[in-house]
Amino acid sequence: MSTLINFYTYEVMRDAIINNASSEAIGHPAEHAISPLETSFAWETNEVDTQHTITIDLGETRSCDGFSFIDHESIDIDITVEYSSDAINWTTVPTVVNSDGSSVPTDLGDDDIQIKLRHFHLVGVLTDYKGRYWRFTLIGDSEPSPYYPESDTRLSMLWLFELCQLDRGASFPINDTPTYPASAIQLPFGKVYRTGHSINPYTPFTRTWMVTESEYDILRELMRKCNGTYRPFLFVDSDGIRRLCKFETDEITEELLDVGLYRITFSFIELPIIRKDKRH
Repeated sequence: MSTLINFYTYEVMRDAIINNASSEAIGHPAEHAISPLETSFAWETNEVDTQHTITIDLGETRSCDGFSFIDHESIDIDITVEYSSDAINWTTVPTVVNSDGSSVPTDLGDDDIQIKLRHFHLVGVLTDYKGRYWRFTLIGDSEPSPYYPESDTRLSMLWLFELCQLDRGASFPINDTPTYPASAIQLPFGKVYRTGHSINPYTPFTRTWMVTESEYDILRELMRKCNGTYRPFLFVDSDGIRRLCKFETDEITEELLDVGLYRITFSFIELPIIRKDKRH
């Protein structure tokens, strides 16, 4: 039995810019879809159009495994993606929802999940594609409410990713205990009132795994791609929950158990997704 733990890194988005966008609303430019790597700001399109396009320039040819996004408006949205070396000749990339390379019916997709993932694949097998320019065409399938049409699109976190996978055996991880933040309020007479989660907390948690040398190399490379604590990544644990995170520290706690076998501990901070860039 094996359990895949997925890490989606966004190093490919460093220095990326918007090459072109079909439309954008005042105060909600297309740049908000990618820069900075911040989910609280969104690109809003002109809802008069029935479909929208946006082109990302990575600055150089880079290998990508897929893309992630947050759709703030449409209940369901169809996105096609193409890549190019010159922004003239385009090649369409097939995508799937699941990281195992399989597709799912629309009614069983990830529409109810805040951060959505689309993996590139070729004949049912996950693969990477290389390109400098990436063009996304968006078509809303259903309206978000009676007041807005399906063409009303607000999108953030349109980030291309690289997928790093850790294939764990049945006995791993040996320790997996999240720690939750609490807030303390000083009351009269010296008493302290403690609460659980505050609103939109930065949630710290740890993960401890027993890994081989090759698996340890995967995690070291993950930290390199994130530039330590600088760049966010998406962590999908064996429970399937998607957590947008950063490393809390540049240090890795390790213990050598045997030749080529380590017990390592990583400290993460789960970042809140606050939709503060609102019109209404």
